[in-house]
Amino acid sequence: MCGIHEKMKRIFFVTASTAEAREILKKLSGARKENVCGLTVYLKKMNLKFEIGMAVLGIAKVSFGIGTQVIIDRYAPDEIYCLGFCGSLVEDTKLLSPVICTESFQYDIYSSNKSIKDIYSPEYRRLARYPASFDLIKKSKKALEDMKPYMFLMGTGDNFLNDRITADRLKKENLPMVVDQETAAFYQSCYYSGVKAIAIKIITDRCDHYAYKSYTEQEGEAGKKLVLVFQKLMQYELDNFHRDLYMIKEEKNNG
Repeated sequence: MCGIHEKMKRIFFVTASTAEAREILKKLSGARKENVCGLTVYLKKMNLKFEIGMAVLGIAKVSFGIGTQVIIDRYAPDEIYCLGFCGSLVEDTKLLSPVICTESFQYDIYSSNKSIKDIYSPEYRRLARYPASFDLIKKSKKALEDMKPYMFLMGTGDNFLNDRITADRLKKENLPMVVDQETAAFYQSCYYSGVKAIAIKIITDRCDHYAYKSYTEQEGEAGKKLVLVFQKLMQYELDNFHRDLYMIKEEKNNG
């Protein structure tokens, strides 16, 4: 068992937009701010064991992939959570429900006559599915248990998906899938950097012609659900800290 003076754990939370981060940042009052490569980074120590970092990285794959790598290279986080909004291609999902994204891929890098399975061919080998951290999947499932999160594959494209033709093509793959504009780049950066990562998103729309209207209508409530996800993850981390501290004291008393 490690002592309480072990290296401080650093947990980062990243979003694509200020709308996704707004309510969370209200919970980080007193955090110190740093400006790094055009990003505003918020840092706050929670206790002797861990520190939280928070940053808005920008919308779509390029901005988010670069931003993720900046955070990794500059701050060496132990874990990174990508929080945000997504659309659902699964008919019976409920709006404003959380989704734990088990893995992700780029759905817009191959022609319409190809199957998703074709991205495993040699020319697409670096665009294959990238997984979330298994440890963080387990942790997130426990922390968010009462919110009943879905467990889905995340398809990432550079554009907001409100195109029925593209949506129908993806549905034909028969995969339980949600979509966004960032997660594939996030997972790929974390995978090659050896950093534990997971994306947890709130469903705001169904990727149809009404998707943008649904997104704007749900944005406020989705932000509240996202801050609840953040709070539950942090409470789970704090509970583990206090449990570990109790076990350390018991070991000393019994030693």
